[in-house]
Amino acid sequence: MNTSFQLEKKHVFTGLYQIDATPIVELVSNSKKIPLKGFNIEGQVEVLYNSILIKDEEGKIEFILPSDKFFIETRAITELKMMWIEG
Repeated sequence: MNTSFQLEKKHVFTGLYQIDATPIVELVSNSKKIPLKGFNIEGQVEVLYNSILIKDEEGKIEFILPSDKFFIETRAITELKMMWIEG
């Protein structure tokens, strides 16, 4: 068997996301906007019924948001690791 291995840097998913939570602005009957603030956090997102659970890096719940009031955008966080690959 003629195989060789070499080290190569690869991006590996950490299980965490860069999360942007942006409020969805709704107009109420008197035409005033509901003031809600957006935020950015690193962690995990879970949807449970009509709620969005945002957990921190340790898996503890940081925020519970109503799914009809917030728009959630996620980007996977990766880290660069040296890994053996077959060459």
